[in-house]
Amino acid sequence: MKNNRGTILIITMWIMAILALLAIGIAFRMSLELKLIRFDTNRLKAGYLARSGINYFLSELEKDNNNFDALKETWSNGSDSVSKKFIFEGVPLTDDTNSSIGTFTVSYVSGINAEDGKSQYFYGAMDEERKININKASLEILKKLFPEPLATYVDNWRGNGTSPGDEGYYEIPEHPYKQKHGAFNSIEELMMVRDMTPEVFLSVKDKITVFGDGRINLNTVNFDVLKILFESAVADEGAADELATAMIAYRRNDSVDGDDLN
Repeated sequence: MKNNRGTILIITMWIMAILALLAIGIAFRMSLELKLIRFDTNRLKAGYLARSGINYFLSELEKDNNNFDALKETWSNGSDSVSKKFIFEGVPLTDDTNSSIGTFTVSYVSGINAEDGKSQYFYGAMDEERKININKASLEILKKLFPEPLATYVDNWRGNGTSPGDEGYYEIPEHPYKQKHGAFNSIEELMMVRDMTPEVFLSVKDKITVFGDGRINLNTVNFDVLKILFESAVADEGAADELATAMIAYRRNDSVDGDDLN
């Protein structure tokens, strides 16, 4: 009788242990499923917020009916001329039941503050014509962006030129692709160019674009890009610095009204 009781006790303990393991497994699975549901919900919300930010900005851009683009305009700096508020900062979004989905902000990094070294943010969108189009820029301008012979390699990639050693860099296991000899589709494509490094790319990525017709908008271009353009046109680097400084100072008072800089 005692042996039967001991057997029943052992079986009961095994059953309880198995049930406990099952409960832990079910709880873990439920916890994982809840996390996935929250992830999908947050992803859906983020998608709606992103699309809302784009549509909201486009609705403001449609109000721009002048014949020039400048940093003082609402689409660029986000400042409403009447309310003096930043209309692209922390914009709330609600659903059909007026429940909050979240907020979105449309902004970009305009440059680095010379006083504290921190990034300067503008509420609005960046004009791509403030940057140098690497598909249209002359070799002289490329040489101001990239050290040689890298500037020539970039020029070869977008054009028909070749340099000694190209055949030993492209179409090998480490770089299993051909030299393109065509326009860049994105600035990230620069990383496929011979001898390009992440450090060099990061140093120029905010100054370059693949959009536009190659002309630079004097009303939105920053000092660094303006200086590069002047350095490619004049021999004196000091003169290029002075010209860029004077142009930025003039622009603070009024937008440039005239032809774009080629």
